[in-house]
Amino acid sequence: MRTTVFKNILPTILLSFGAAFYVYATHSGLGLTSDSANYLAAARSLLHSGTLRNADGTAYTNWPPLYPALLALARADLAYVRIGQVMVFLGILFLAFRMAECNISNAVLRLFFMASLVFSTPLLLANVFVWSEGFFVLLTLAAFVCFELYETSGRAAYFWLFIAVSNLICLQRFTGIFFVCGFAVLIFLQQENLKKTVIYSLFSLLGVAAWLLRNTFFEQNPAFQQNILITPPLQSLSGYVDAFGNWFVPVSAFFAVKLIVGVLWFSGILFCQWRFRFKPDSFFFRSNWLALCYLACMVLAGGESPETERFAMPACIWVFGGIAAALDRSFQVMPASYRRIVLVVAFVWLSYPLVRTVKNAVFWHRMNVTDIHRA
Repeated sequence: MRTTVFKNILPTILLSFGAAFYVYATHSGLGLTSDSANYLAAARSLLHSGTLRNADGTAYTNWPPLYPALLALARADLAYVRIGQVMVFLGILFLAFRMAECNISNAVLRLFFMASLVFSTPLLLANVFVWSEGFFVLLTLAAFVCFELYETSGRAAYFWLFIAVSNLICLQRFTGIFFVCGFAVLIFLQQENLKKTVIYSLFSLLGVAAWLLRNTFFEQNPAFQQNILITPPLQSLSGYVDAFGNWFVPVSAFFAVKLIVGVLWFSGILFCQWRFRFKPDSFFFRSNWLALCYLACMVLAGGESPETERFAMPACIWVFGGIAAALDRSFQVMPASYRRIVLVVAFVWLSYPLVRTVKNAVFWHRMNVTDIHRA
């Protein structure tokens, strides 16, 4: 009976909570920013003229083309987009839960991982606004599932499906290239097969390479370049430390507190890797590597700092996946009394993301925001 509750009832309840948060938060409509206006303008121009144009009529080259194409499928109608984004949000939660079932043996820790995502303000934020990050995260999870299927079965079909999804990741957001790099390293570490790694890397980047060449030769404007290297490295690092810290401590906390949180997380990864000697095929190693690879690349890219929490969000699932995996392994050697203390602390901590998400959902419910507003 207890197993049935953890496997079926509680995940269903959490998914229902997630859906309720989303429907309530978007009661007054989806949030729109300047990026949203260009996504929607590109979708409408694609529908009407077969071309991709920004809101000001210039060529749509600042972003890859998949998201406006998806918006065009929804007729660029915000009512349909809202339905699509709640499906994406629930899809993210479903794939994350399935990933946890396959990789985290402790049912209570699976519940903790699920709750940390359902109550995650950044994850909800990415889907409340007309932004490309939501579907981007869904694609990264789908790629991970394909990667695991390929690793466990060795079937070529799954390898090429993995490559196909990786292409979509890069065509959804240029930062998908960072995930492709991360997966390529995992393939090499797991199989020690340079040829397979090169094949994956080259074929996974074909789509985005074609898009960039198209912009260069036909539009003479690879405008995405204006989004990178605009923030000094130290300022960029500070921004991501602040965004990362917001996942664990109140937004109003001093930067020093958030820096300590980041140092503790990184130190915990190093300690657990030293203590348990996790192999590259472990969920702990893979989750933390993808999180570190993505965040490090984003810091080096030096994107626009005011939206750092939005840009950091795709790492959120992998960060909490790594934490759950570390606890899952630690519980195997930890005395029962210590396990109970850790679980109590973990579930008490969940009150913070829950309160933050409820607070923001209420704010978004009351007004149709036109810029990034978080409490």
